[in-house]
Amino acid sequence: MATPHGVHLLTLSLAAVAAGVVGEAAFVVSTYASYAQRDARAPWRCMVSRTAVTLTVIACASVWAKGDTVVLALGVAISAGNAVGAWQLIRRVRSTLPAGGQSLAPPLLRTGLASVIMAGPAYLIAVWVAGFSTPAVGLAVAGVVAAIIFVVVQRRLRSPELAFFLGGLRSVRRWRAA
Repeated sequence: MATPHGVHLLTLSLAAVAAGVVGEAAFVVSTYASYAQRDARAPWRCMVSRTAVTLTVIACASVWAKGDTVVLALGVAISAGNAVGAWQLIRRVRSTLPAGGQSLAPPLLRTGLASVIMAGPAYLIAVWVAGFSTPAVGLAVAGVVAAIIFVVVQRRLRSPELAFFLGGLRSVRRWRAA
C-alpha cells in the first residue's frame, strides 16, 4: 500500500465508502431509537435488507468491474446497502412516532453537502502530500484538512448539531476546570 498504486486504491475505496458513512450513522442511531421503542426485530429485518442489497450490488459488479474498479464497486455496494438499510429503519422508527417533530432531511442534507465539499480537497491533499512524503502522512494531513473543511461548512450552514456539539465541549471544559 506504500506505493502510488496503493494510495490510488485506498483513495478509491475511501471515496466509494464515504457516501455510506451517512447511511451507517443513520442506521446506528435508528437502531438505538428502535431499541428504545422496544423493537429489536426492525433493525434485524433492515440489516437483512441491507445485506441483500450489498450482496446484490457486489454480484452485479463482479460481472462488469475489472482491475481497480473492483475496489470502487465494493465500496459502492457497501454504501448502497447502508443507504437502503438506514432508509428502511428510519421509516419504521418514524412510523411509530407521534405526528410532528423535526425532519431528518435538513441535518442529512447539511452533512451530505459538507461531506461532498470536503472530499475533493481531501483527495487532492492526500495525493499531493503523499507525492513528497509517505502515504500515511498524506492521509493524516488530508484527514485533518477534511475535518476542518467539514466543520467550516457546517458552521456556514448554521448547523444546530455543530452548535450543540460545541456547547457540549464547552461544558466539559468548564467541568474539568472546576
